[in-house]
This record gives sequence, structure tokens and C-alpha cells, in this order.
Amino acid sequence: MVKQKGKNISTHELMLATISDVVKQLIEAYEQGKEIDLNKVKCKASAKYGLGLQPRLVDIIAAIPESYKKVLLPKIKAKPVRTASGIVVVAVMCKPHRCPHIAMTGNICVYCPGGPDSDFEYSTQSYTGYEPTSMRAIRARYNPYLQTKHRLEQLKQLGHNIDKIEFIVMGGTFMSLPETYRDYFIRSLHDACSGHTSSSVTEAVRYSECSKTKCIGITIETRPDYCLKTHLSDMLAYGCTRLEIGVQSVYEDVARDTNRGHTVKAVTESFRMAKDSGFKVVSHMMPNLPNVDLERDLYQFKEFFESPEFRPDGLKLYPTLVIRGTGLYELWRTNRYASYPPSVLVDLVARILALVPPWTRVYRVQRDIPMPLVTSGVEHGNLREHALARMRDLNLECRDVRTREVGIQEIHNRIKPEQVELIRRDYAANDGWETFLAYEDPEQDILIGLLRLRKCTNETFRPELKRGQVSIVRELHVYGSVVPVHAKDPSKFQHQGYGMLLMEEAERIALEEHGSWKISVISGIGTRNYYRKLGYELDGPYMSKIIGPEPIFCMYNQRNNNAQMDNDGQGLIQPRFHRARNFYRKRPGSGRQNQDLGEDEYRASNDDDTQRSNNSDDNNNQDNDNMNNFRGRSRGNWGGFQRGRGRGRFNRGRPFYGNFRREFSPYSNYVNGPGENYGPEENYGPGDNYGPGGNYGPEGNYGPPRGYYGVPAPFYGPPFRGRGYQSGGNYGPGGDLSEQDGGNDFPMRGNYRGFRRGRGRGRGGRRGSGRGRITQNENADNNNEKENQNDQPQGDTTENNANNKGRRNSNRRRRLR
Repeated sequence: MVKQKGKNISTHELMLATISDVVKQLIEAYEQGKEIDLNKVKCKASAKYGLGLQPRLVDIIAAIPESYKKVLLPKIKAKPVRTASGIVVVAVMCKPHRCPHIAMTGNICVYCPGGPDSDFEYSTQSYTGYEPTSMRAIRARYNPYLQTKHRLEQLKQLGHNIDKIEFIVMGGTFMSLPETYRDYFIRSLHDACSGHTSSSVTEAVRYSECSKTKCIGITIETRPDYCLKTHLSDMLAYGCTRLEIGVQSVYEDVARDTNRGHTVKAVTESFRMAKDSGFKVVSHMMPNLPNVDLERDLYQFKEFFESPEFRPDGLKLYPTLVIRGTGLYELWRTNRYASYPPSVLVDLVARILALVPPWTRVYRVQRDIPMPLVTSGVEHGNLREHALARMRDLNLECRDVRTREVGIQEIHNRIKPEQVELIRRDYAANDGWETFLAYEDPEQDILIGLLRLRKCTNETFRPELKRGQVSIVRELHVYGSVVPVHAKDPSKFQHQGYGMLLMEEAERIALEEHGSWKISVISGIGTRNYYRKLGYELDGPYMSKIIGPEPIFCMYNQRNNNAQMDNDGQGLIQPRFHRARNFYRKRPGSGRQNQDLGEDEYRASNDDDTQRSNNSDDNNNQDNDNMNNFRGRSRGNWGGFQRGRGRGRFNRGRPFYGNFRREFSPYSNYVNGPGENYGPEENYGPGDNYGPGGNYGPEGNYGPPRGYYGVPAPFYGPPFRGRGYQSGGNYGPGGDLSEQDGGNDFPMRGNYRGFRRGRGRGRGGRRGSGRGRITQNENADNNNEKENQNDQPQGDTTENNANNKGRRNSNRRRRLR
């Protein structure tokens, strides 16, 4: 009780009066256009009523009238950074369980705390139980529904808008848990958003699409050995759009010594499969691991960001911590391991952040473990701030996505973009072509929105992405403070049309440059209706849109090796049209036995072939010769662009390849000749992307002397292990497709494979020009011809050589016709 002017007033009544006074001052400051300093207002009101405690923010927000909440909440909400990226992140934890690789390696990783067998008994694997997320999970007894509801209510009370949320499933390797528990867990997350009690994941997803609180994505933590095809398919069904894969180190010896239980090759394979399925890939990396010094740490991050085998979309940087109960603690206690000094660690993190490319987002810079539990390692709770300050001292610049976000810049630096432009960046990663589109202010280096587009490879296992060439949008995100669904705010950047413009540009690139007939989007459950407004439809777990004619173009024949073409075409199977998946042939030696020409062959289905099959015997002989030349190139040409078997020149006189591209797309991307994409002055000719002065030529990004992979860069050597796109190589002067200095016009195998596998292309294929393989009958004819030549007198050798030379020139003219 407090005595005031002869009246006894309770502390509760004084608190209510203080809160009313604070709300009144906030409304007056807003109406007068003044800056609102909430802490100053609370101190002044508490002193006025003689209170030793200040009112809580939750109570102040609850007392604001509904008509003023929309304008006052953005000014007084707590921790505005939590929604500065345009979404609300809700972290949930699965139940405690043992690490799955204990069965193989006999123990957990040497640095890993937590788990059922650790000193922190009621914690999940790799967590201590004292992190904020762990404490909320323990309070809810690891119930996913209660974790979600409690966290959403807490954020709402703090003044945040919860219309768009993203889940992060933490607590060890989620995909190693039984399928029944995983389904229950994901179903509970969607039910917490929609308020409906579902009996299956499919039903939960259906109701979550229509809920007021939209689940725009789910992130799942996993390991490379639990990121296989079955796991990826299950995560797509859950509505997962992003994966956090524990890499920790790119060194094989470090992975072995720390008991990781997987290889670096497993990491690269998981990256490729995840990106081919449309996922965004975020990796966990740990500097200062055992047997790694400062130089090796810096070198591995250079390789991680520059090598096409890695190049993640995001990064969580976790410097190694020594925590009691771990194997690393025993190494530290016996002086067999020592952490970096604090100043050295700050300097290392600053130099790592300077290496991050502009298409990568750094989500975290240290673990959320309380400092009293850390025996050795990080001593600063704000390591990122110390690293950024150190970068300013070293005159370095951090250009990752998070640093340049418009919402982060507005909060930290009080600046807004003025001149917004569309910026495009292309790079190769995990055997694919990545395009990073972004609306930015180049002068102030502010990022507003981004889109990640990938040209799918033939190695993708998803049936929705295998029929012909398909491009996939792996991420579309407009940053800035959260704007509620079906609302607009002129002072913010969401719902201003940036996403629609990015999608239009992605569709143009997919059609004109990728040659795709369909574009797909890995969409969150709550954003499917947005893509429906843009003309997309549900296609399995994806949202897809047809942007070109579906490729139905060729016939696939099988017959006996000794079968001959009759006058009426009776030895051939009648034309049957197949979709694009039947067009690409398997690579010789890749699990399928090498065949003679008669066993598998392609033949165009048009009137010219029907007319040729009904001609006289003389014409049939000529047609057989043409077909043999055609068969020899069937393993190369356009299929090589997809499978790595060469590209070659198209047989312009035959309708198979000519009609294919005209039916497939109005853009003749793979037809040779000046002015086309593979001719001089175009994409793959001199002066452009793959020619001299272009991205992959001399003086270009990937060629000598300034390229990432060209000399004198010390890490990877010339592009893609030494043989690639320099002059005299595949696309340079004198290369396979340049038509200069003896370049091979009919490469069969190995050409484009160099772009993906790192073996270059060189000059010519194994059977570069001419007929390719020879049938058994032709082998016999050639043997008879050699015997006849041996029976002739030696004096006729000159005449025979002249005849043979004339015959070869005639065949060459016929092939080039």
C-alpha cells in the first residue's frame, strides 16, 4: 500500500495508472509527429507515481486501443530484428534421441554435448537444455503443438505480426526418428497454425493452406547421410523448403578424427540432390576444430565458397566450444587441444565473413549456449558485432544477404533504398546452373528481394522435374518488416510487386535461356495461393506453370542387329511418340551395355522418311548411308548437353534434330551457325560468355588470369581442374565448337561433361566425326574391301589411294550437306 494525499492506494492501482499515462503519452507523441522513446516515457511515468518498477511491455501493448495498435506497435515492439526479414521464425524441438551414427562409429562427435547419455540428461542431441528454445521445449514437454502455440502467443504479446511464420525443427537428426513420430510432429505444427485437429499429414497440409497464420516454410536440421532420396521426398511432403546440413569441415581427416560418421563426398552428393529437388541448402561449419590451424581454417572456407562442389545458399558459423562431458573436453583437459585466443577468433570470423559471396546468407555466427557452460572457446556473446567492427578496422566489407537486407539496414543504420535496380548473378554449383536475381540499391548496397533459379539436371530423381528440361525456383523472398496478408503498407516493401517482377524475369530466363517448357517452385504450404494467382498449379509438392510447348517429338525403335530396311519400311516399328524422358540416351559404360547401331536407334517421324523408305534400291543404299551417319551422331549432339556425351553439329538435312528444336521452342538454342547461341558472337562464340573475353574465356571470370578457377588462382587451377573453357579448349578458338583452326565439328563424347565433371572437353570425341559405330554388316564389308586391296598388285596402290581419298571427300561433303 502507498499513501498518497491522505489516500491509501495499492501498488496494483498505481501500476494501472502508470500504464494509462504511458499509453496517453505515446498517442500524443504519434499525433504530434514526434519520435517515440518508450524507455524515457516509462521512466518518467514511473517516477511520477512513485513506483520502483517500470510497467512491462506486454501490459502496455494490451492497453493500447485497437485503433492505434497498427501505428504504435511497429514503434514499440520488442526485438524488431525478429521480424525484420519479413517472416517470424518459430524454433521447435523434437524429443531427445540418440545420434544415429553411434551404431556405425560407436560414439557421438567429440565436440557434441547433450543427448540422453550426456551430463545434460533431459536435452536433445547437440544441445545443453539451457538454450531459450530448449527451455521452451522442456516446459512444453517436447509437445510440438504446445511449443508452437506458446511461442506464437509470446511473439504476439511482444507486438510482432504472426501472419507469416517459418518453422525450424531442431534437436538432432530429425529424419532418423521413426516415421510415425515424424508424421505426428509435422501434423501438430500445421494444426497449431490452422486450429484443426488432423488425422494425417495430407489433411493437416490441406487445412494449413487456408489458415490465417500462414506457414511459409519448414526448415529441418539433418546430416548428409540422412539427406537421401527417400528423406528428401518425405521432407517435400511435409512442406519443408530449406535444409540445414551439418558439414562442420571439408577435410576428410578432420571428419574422421572428430567421429562425424560420413565423408566429404557424401556432403557434395547431398548438396546436389537437395538443390536438384529445389531445397535451399544451409550448412553448419565449425572453425577451430582439432587438427586444424588458422591457415587451414581460412583455406577451407575459401574452398567452401568458391568450389562448385559446395557453394551453399546459407551458412551457420559455429566456432568450436569446449563443454564438459564431451570428448573434446578430455582433449582440452589433457592439453591436447587448445582454443583460439578471443582476438584471433574475432579476426578469423571477420576474414571468413569477407569471403562470403553476395548470394549466401549468414544466419548465425555462434551457438546460443549460455556462456557459463562454456569451458573454453567463444568468450563474447555478440561475436558477430565484434567481427563486423574488426572488418571496418581492416577495411573489409561483408556482403552477405543478411547484412544487406533492407529491414536490417533500416533498424541498424536508419537508411532506406532510393534507386532500386534488378541485379543478376550467374554461377555454377553442384553440377547445375544457378541464377541469383535481386532487387537492390547498388549505391547504398541494400537488398530488397531475391530469387534463386536453377536449371534442373537430368540426375534429379523427382518425376515432376524429369520430363524434358525443367527449371525450378528454389527461393523467392522479399525482405523488410512483415506486412499482413491481404494488406499493403506504402512505407514497407512487401506486397509492392517485387515478387511478381522477379517471377516474370525467372520465367523469361527459363524459357529463352534454359530452354525449359515448365517452371516449378518449391512453395511453402501457406504461399501456394500466391502462386495460383500467378498462373501456377499444384504439381506434386511443387507449384508449376507451363511456359512452352511440352516436348513430344521422337520415336524410339528396337529391332534385331541384322534387321534390314525393306522397300516398304517393313523392318521398322511404326512411329510412337514419347515424352522427353525417353529422348535422352544413357551414357555408354554407365550401367548399360554398349550396343551396335542396329540394337537401339532413333529415326525422325515425318513425311521425308516415309518417302525415302519407299524409293528404289539405289535410293535405299544412299538412305542407309545417311542413316549410318545419323546414328553415329545420335549419342552426341543435343543429348550431350544434358548427359555429358558431346554436342556436335546438327544434321540439318535430317528432320530429327531440326524439327525437334523448332517444335520444342521458338528459340534454336543448339543450332550451329553464326549468330546462334553456339556460333561466333553469341553465347558460346568468341566475345561472349564462353569465348575470349567472356566469362569462361581468357580475361574472364573463369579463365586466366583473373578468374576464380584460372591461373594464377592457387586453389583450383584452370577452370574445372585444368581443362575447360580457355582458348584452344572447348569453346575457345580451335576448340570443338569454334569451327576454327581445325576444331572438331562432330564431337561425340565427353564434351559438355567437362563442364560438370571437371574433365574438360579437348579436341574431338572418341569417334569425333563421321559415322560413329559400324554395324556388323559394315564390318564384314570393310574386311572384304581390305582383302581385295591386299590382292591387288602393288603398282595400283597410288590409284587406289586416290580413289579412297575421293570417296572420303565425297562422304565428308555429304555429311556437311
